[in-house]
Amino acid sequence: YLEMILGNKIIAGSVNASRAHFESAAASLGRMERAQLSPLIERRALAEAPATVMTPPPGAIKLVHVVAD
Repeated sequence: YLEMILGNKIIAGSVNASRAHFESAAASLGRMERAQLSPLIERRALAEAPATVMTPPPGAIKLVHVVAD
């Protein structure tokens, strides 16, 4: 988290679940190892957002559009 603060980085997203379901999922994911989570996240360039926001790639579980490194 310190890297995000010092690097002035943000995370923006949306959730389509109830607050209780979101909190339950966040707690479950928080107990997982990074190696288990990495395969679930697909990263794409921001330039791809217009094509992938409304129509994610098949099989994508979580799609992240990277604004800058």
